[in-house]
Amino acid sequence: MTPDEFVRIELTPETRLHPPHKIPLPFQIQWLLDNYETADGTSLPRCALYDHYKKHCHEHKLDAVNAASFGKLIRSVFNGLRTRRLGTRGNSKYHYYGIRIKADSPLMQAHVPERYSPHEASAPMSRPSLKRPNTAMSVQSSRPASSSPAPRQSPNAPPTSAVNGHSRGEASDTDRLSLGTGEVPFIQTPQTDGLIEALPKLGLELSHVVMFVNAYNHNCSEVLYCIKQLQFEQIEEYWTAFWQPEDDLDDEDKALGQARLSQQQLFSLCTLPQIQHWVVSLDLAFYQTLVDILVPDVLMSNMSPFLTQSCRNFAKNVEHYLKKAMQGAPEIIQKKKIQAVKYMAQGLRRYTSLNHLAQAARAVLQKPDQVTAMYNDYVR
Repeated sequence: MTPDEFVRIELTPETRLHPPHKIPLPFQIQWLLDNYETADGTSLPRCALYDHYKKHCHEHKLDAVNAASFGKLIRSVFNGLRTRRLGTRGNSKYHYYGIRIKADSPLMQAHVPERYSPHEASAPMSRPSLKRPNTAMSVQSSRPASSSPAPRQSPNAPPTSAVNGHSRGEASDTDRLSLGTGEVPFIQTPQTDGLIEALPKLGLELSHVVMFVNAYNHNCSEVLYCIKQLQFEQIEEYWTAFWQPEDDLDDEDKALGQARLSQQQLFSLCTLPQIQHWVVSLDLAFYQTLVDILVPDVLMSNMSPFLTQSCRNFAKNVEHYLKKAMQGAPEIIQKKKIQAVKYMAQGLRRYTSLNHLAQAARAVLQKPDQVTAMYNDYVR
């Protein structure tokens, strides 16, 4: 069987559900099933997977397919994989989302997590899939999939936090359990009336607007994931990945026919009033959702001192994160987005302060002797 024939193999549901040894499979597929598994939100560097594969082929004196063919193969074995380029502009790497190394795989011994891996490879998340853009606008195209999934912890790597995470300067499981729930709000797509005339002047089409709406919703879902995992420092990375995209596509993306907005197209869209209005409307609703997740009940939430301080630090730094990520973007969209994020920071500071005061008052009221002392002071 040739490498190209491996790529064209489609596994049936029965093949995926039953143990691999019951059905004879080509060695590449067998190796993938033995060493990797799907998990919502997990990520691994694309180059790392290919390096693992080439090493396996070298050790067993097998011919390896090229990177593009391997990408097709792995997508045929593990449905639903997505790719995303992470890192600063000019120094970024593609990652596969939805796959991780099995805990009992020999590859775990040799796998050294990168900068992003401690969080992303170990914490499953359910990210919405970016639907292929249509040439016509549609409400469905802009609605993100479920963006606040349940389990997000996996055994693939040492957990980013444990119950005693505070001792390591990390959020604890108790902190995460205290959070509220929420999803990326749905905001009606921009009206097409004015866009139809304005887009051709920028060399753009309605399909570019759909791509922008989908990508922006997806980016919000990534930020939501960071909030739910209390990984505030990762938010800057996701914002940067959105606003500072690499304009080139690698061989695998070209082979798969993937397309995305260039930075020039992204910035051009942001000069349109309709896009600006949609972005700000979503930001304001989304940021309020984030605040409600972090402090679900201002007076009754039992926020730990660590969580309170983490939220305050985030409120202090979030404006800087956004400014840094949006360098080079049109000034008007920068101003509007920065104003929206300022509102979130102010609200988060206010919520955490009120919650701290409420906890202090509650602690006093739960002690009868102190309540009696206060009453006596009051009636004097």
